[in-house]
Amino acid sequence: DTSSIVTSTFNGTGARTLFTSPFTDWRLAVAGKSLVLYPKASVNAPGYAYTLSTANGTLAKILGPLNGLVVVPNILGNRVLYSYVEGGETRLFAKNLVNKALSEILPATLAEKCVWSIRETGILFCGAPTDSLGTEELDDWYRGTAHFSDRIWLFDTNIDIAQVLVEPKPSLGLEIDVSEPRLSPDEDYLIFTNRTDLSLWALKLEQF
Repeated sequence: DTSSIVTSTFNGTGARTLFTSPFTDWRLAVAGKSLVLYPKASVNAPGYAYTLSTANGTLAKILGPLNGLVVVPNILGNRVLYSYVEGGETRLFAKNLVNKALSEILPATLAEKCVWSIRETGILFCGAPTDSLGTEELDDWYRGTAHFSDRIWLFDTNIDIAQVLVEPKPSLGLEIDVSEPRLSPDEDYLIFTNRTDLSLWALKLEQF
């Protein structure tokens, strides 16, 4: 509820303000020795993404302005996955922050429905809707008034390969709306919440 981003130890000591702005509700993600921050997304507002050094508070813009911008960095902080809305369509890209190379990912989904592999650089696991995303569906999804029926995909951004891992609706007879995806420590399971009913799921992953 404040406009400051603060770092401290776990017991609350050594608090230090890294960044202050007139805006609130920044979304944060760890990216190597920095943070990636961007405002909450809306299709009706341009979004910007920045890296913020946890050492000295240096701020650097990496993306924007892009309406409906959602950003997911990898753990090393050298790549980001981002989605945005353009011309009534959702688009999804992976960007290498070192050499600036871009790779468009199809089918498009919201970036936050994806998780980067730590073991294999450039690999992503995502829930992607079976139907294309409409203009207002991003905001409706955040409000909880819209749900998707996802397939679960593996994307290899190194060689631009996409592979369907499971189709929940035909195989299980269920609508799965992937939310908060995570990988187990050995990356043998993809764990996520089904946003439709908030149930917890785990998908056993084969060697990839």
